[in-house]
Amino acid sequence: MFGQYITHVKCSLRPLPPTPTPEIQRNAIQPCDRYDFVSGSRPLPATPTPEIQRKAIHKENQDEPGHSVERNELLNIDDAGYITPEWPDEENGAGYINTRDLETTSHVDDPYYEDVEDVDEVYDQLPTITLTEPAESSESLISQLDNGYKNEMRIVLIGKTGAGKSTTGNLLLGKEYFTAATSPVSVTKQCCRGESTYHERKIVVVDTPGLFDTELSTEEIHKEIIRCITMSVPGPHIFLILLQVGRLTTEEISTLDQLFDIFGKNMSKFCMIVFTRVEDLSRRGDTIDKYILDGGPILSKYIKKCDGRYFALENPHLEENKLKESLRLFEEINIIVSQNKNAYFTNAFYKDAKDSLNTSLKLTFDYQEKNNKKKLLEIETDCDRKINENRRQRHQLGDELSNQNEVKRQLKSKREALLKLGDDGTAREELGKLDIENDEWYIRMSNIKMEKEQTENQYEEIKAEKKLLLEARTGDFMKELEKAAAIAIREQTKLMEPHFLKILKKQQEIQDLKTWFESGVHLSTKQMRKSYMDKEKRASKTERGSGKKIRKERQIS
Repeated sequence: MFGQYITHVKCSLRPLPPTPTPEIQRNAIQPCDRYDFVSGSRPLPATPTPEIQRKAIHKENQDEPGHSVERNELLNIDDAGYITPEWPDEENGAGYINTRDLETTSHVDDPYYEDVEDVDEVYDQLPTITLTEPAESSESLISQLDNGYKNEMRIVLIGKTGAGKSTTGNLLLGKEYFTAATSPVSVTKQCCRGESTYHERKIVVVDTPGLFDTELSTEEIHKEIIRCITMSVPGPHIFLILLQVGRLTTEEISTLDQLFDIFGKNMSKFCMIVFTRVEDLSRRGDTIDKYILDGGPILSKYIKKCDGRYFALENPHLEENKLKESLRLFEEINIIVSQNKNAYFTNAFYKDAKDSLNTSLKLTFDYQEKNNKKKLLEIETDCDRKINENRRQRHQLGDELSNQNEVKRQLKSKREALLKLGDDGTAREELGKLDIENDEWYIRMSNIKMEKEQTENQYEEIKAEKKLLLEARTGDFMKELEKAAAIAIREQTKLMEPHFLKILKKQQEIQDLKTWFESGVHLSTKQMRKSYMDKEKRASKTERGSGKKIRKERQIS
């Protein structure tokens, strides 16, 4: 079974890993197909639990003075699961191994979850949603997020400390965002995401300072790879591999090989090498083309992996060169993006991340919409209660007006009857009383009319207030949804880390096993000799077959 890998896998230039134990070998070989590492359906990480969501938003509210969101407004997404997507096999050739055998364990009992660092500075740099219009459904929410992605150009910078990643990132953003290292010591070992509107387009740059750090463990490097993925979801338009003019180091070779293994062959269409410190060549009277020719097969291999694309960045530190070099670099990037028909790089990792985030956003929207409907109902109920009370008052005042009109009619009838009695002392006294009653009637009538007019005005005010409150609730819902979506993205990203760490760890074990097997350490001298002879026979047979084919073609021609 191991012999199958010999003809399929190219030898790595990296140092050989220690010999894996038999248990690691069995676990590593079990999920592999005969010739390729094909991915199957994979369990996506669970969506954030209600407790996680509550803690996240409660912390957010504590950090935000004056926030008026109450406890009943907090995210309380139910524990409903969701369907794990499956992709056709042809989409899984990006170095993503089969994960059917991964156990679906709770994050409470999973030791990988204990290693997740709660670094708010990292998770605060994740993509966010800015709603341009009210989201009427979860599909509308996700659609607006996707529209935001369409207006972005996402660039991932890869290179060792001192290669000029931060300087290049600032050049692309058009502002001083990343802190450039002035010494071999990294300013930060965590991925950073910067955004800017530059050259009439939103630019997103992800710096990956920790990938080439020799002080980090394999697991820590894997974490940075995962953070690079989550910060550049749904996928970068281009990877810029920054290489300082000079000899390629062992760490650069090892890390680049690992990245191409993880992201797969498709990464080549989205890569370009950027050479920095090119001014050193000019001082020696050399050119970048001569440097590449003198660089040997290793440098040529990586240029070939990038489809022959490279760029020489000249003196980006000089103020007078910044605009010129920025325009030159963007011109090359735009050519590559156009060649790829504006598509961005994606693989199973990015698809998992995007689908997982979409599912989390759907659950978030469902809860927020339910909460919003509850608040809308409260507004309508309260306003309708006021309207009904106002209507009852107006109806009551209308009845009083009718009664007063009847009183007026009766007073008029009495006056007419008394006037018929003539100039009688009793009649005059009764007429005096009627005049007083009539004056009182006018006062009551005026008060009722005034109260009725005020009630009618209040009715219009209540209707206007209801309209304003409903409109304000729409705006508040958009803000609450944006905030809840940002928290959902952050919490879901935290949960995705251990899921991806498992995959990368198993991938690394398989790669180490392949490298170990190819080294022949496990073979005896006799077995190694036989393996070598078999390889020579296959090569000779292939050569003879090619010769026969060439001779046959010549005879035909």
